[in-house]
Amino acid sequence: MSLEALDAVPWDRLESALPRHPVEEVPRALRRLALAGGAATEEYCYPLYSCLIAGNGRVPSAATAALPFVVELAADPEAGARVDLVGLLVAFAHATRTARPDLVDAGWPAAWRRHRGAVLALLADPDPDVRREAIPLADGVVPLLERWRAETDPAVRLPVLLRLGRVAAEAAQADARSVEEVRAVLDGVLRDGEPVMKVAAVIAWERLDPQEPVRWIDLLVATLSDLAVRPRFEEIW
Repeated sequence: MSLEALDAVPWDRLESALPRHPVEEVPRALRRLALAGGAATEEYCYPLYSCLIAGNGRVPSAATAALPFVVELAADPEAGARVDLVGLLVAFAHATRTARPDLVDAGWPAAWRRHRGAVLALLADPDPDVRREAIPLADGVVPLLERWRAETDPAVRLPVLLRLGRVAAEAAQADARSVEEVRAVLDGVLRDGEPVMKVAAVIAWERLDPQEPVRWIDLLVATLSDLAVRPRFEEIW
């Protein structure tokens, strides 16, 4: 991450999410993360969450300025605390979806579009923990289906499956073709998947049809009461 670019940002003209967390904490935290490299830990990200994600429905100007540095650090395989940085991007995306438009910094939408490619690339990161954390960044059914087809790690495939059910339900009216693809995926898992993935498929189906779990009650009871399957739940869920 370029410290020169970080220093060039006019941080004193920007606002954090809450007055009690001064904006100067943002470049200080980003600098500390960059200099620590792989030794950075979750605690290094706390000031960023405090300054940029306040849970008060705002996306402040400091978030717009910090976004390229957060993306660059999250994508750097040599950086530490990458999962927590991806979590910050997920929090940004959630805040953007739920905030009133007048509480979102005017420059934020363009900044997010500019970095969308790098953000979506985290879904295919070599680190499975990063991929798993990044799943909510998939902005629609299509990138989730792409991830499902490419993913090989069961501990990542499972939350992708759960997310597919939710996103397909939200897109049912606007993207019927993709929703049918999701239905086919869920049917395939229920037909051929391992027991833990079948439970996830039932939960995902419930988003599309609340009666679906009732139809699979025998499967759910058999799987959830099978002591031999418990270690697999602990391993991948």
